[in-house]
Amino acid sequence: RLLRHRVVRQGVEIDMQGFLGALGDYVLLRRGSLATGVGVRVEAPLRVPVRYAAPLGLIVYELVLNAIEHAFVGRQTGTVVLRLRHEEAHLHLEVEDDGRGLPQGFSLERSGARGLPFVRALAAFLKAAVELRSGTGVLWRVSVYVGYTEGEPSSAAASGD
Repeated sequence: RLLRHRVVRQGVEIDMQGFLGALGDYVLLRRGSLATGVGVRVEAPLRVPVRYAAPLGLIVYELVLNAIEHAFVGRQTGTVVLRLRHEEAHLHLEVEDDGRGLPQGFSLERSGARGLPFVRALAAFLKAAVELRSGTGVLWRVSVYVGYTEGEPSSAAASGD
């Protein structure tokens, strides 16, 4: 619903700073007491074709929800940072939390977390590379080839031509 309203107002390219900010706020609101003391910061000063914005938004939703449910257990505060940048015909999405990190021996392929198979499926749909790092917190990096460089018209890439 968030995306539909933005598409109607903004056309085929979405302001990702506003979209991801609203999406992060929505997840925090939906998780209520679990999200008390958790903040979302967005660094995404880009306009992106809806063809990429929609699946990236779903990935962000799942990863922010996962961070709220798992990263900050036993803590009063935490931060999830959403970054999106455009480099050399690729979009690079990062979702990073400052939580407790992943358990020893964690495997994305064997994870029982309900949303992570969905994240993998969305990444496969986008033909995206997914990286996962854990230490003090967790960093997800999703890199998508979009076929245009920043500042170029994205109409051909957005239409799939």
